[in-house]
Amino acid sequence: LGSAWSGAITYYSLANNIQTMPSAVFANSIATALFPTIAQAAADRQTEAFKQHIMQGIRWILFLLIPASVGLIMLRIQVVRLILGAGFFGWESTQTTADVLGWFAISIVAAGLVPLLARAFYARQNTTTPMVISLVASVVTISLSFGLASWLPQTIELGNGYSLHIGEVAALAIAFSVGMIVNASLLLAALQRTVNLPLRSLLPSLGKVTIATVVMAVAVQLVKVFIGSRLNLDYASSVLIQTAAGLLTGTVVYILVVAFLRSSEWHELKKFLPRKSLSSATSTTLG
Repeated sequence: LGSAWSGAITYYSLANNIQTMPSAVFANSIATALFPTIAQAAADRQTEAFKQHIMQGIRWILFLLIPASVGLIMLRIQVVRLILGAGFFGWESTQTTADVLGWFAISIVAAGLVPLLARAFYARQNTTTPMVISLVASVVTISLSFGLASWLPQTIELGNGYSLHIGEVAALAIAFSVGMIVNASLLLAALQRTVNLPLRSLLPSLGKVTIATVVMAVAVQLVKVFIGSRLNLDYASSVLIQTAAGLLTGTVVYILVVAFLRSSEWHELKKFLPRKSLSSATSTTLG
């Protein structure tokens, strides 16, 4: 039993460490960079400027983390194999950790929004609301953890010979993701009621990001299958090639699609990129 619990803790911890990377790199940086600006706007009672900066942060988090979440779900096994090493982890351990990582990845966008939304309340000298919402989300997570671990079967049959692995460790990851989504949703609802954010203005941007992410996912899957059918994936070098090709293809396809759709985030991003490297790409996609 001790060995089983030790393994379960290892799977959970490793998957959790991997899934926090996108939020830590992108979302926390955005929230930290915007905090002085929104704090100043709140102190000066510039409500419109405050809302504008919050909406800008939300748009960028969605723009970066939606494709990151989908990409991590699609390449979860490859990522786990590369980080842990095929010789160190057996296939069963790798698959279990990848399953847990996939369930964690569902909440990457929500986890990215929480720091920004919480700081929006801090900027308004309100620390009580984020604390209460965090407690509510924690209660949901803990309750759901016990419930899912007790009620869910180890596998769910999907038909046509397919099944979905739901172990006790995966149940904890699912509960975590649900709790994080609850946390972000309640923070957003509370902030909306406080300052009346123009959330409908997100729809055009969200639609373009969704389309680009779907196209990206198809491209990544095609590259995965193509390389997997031609290389022996028992070797770490082949897995590295498959992962790198998937990441590169996904990134390029996503950027090309958002450029073609004339995403506002793409126009902002172009300001920070060398013009020479963009000239050929944008001329073919934007005309």
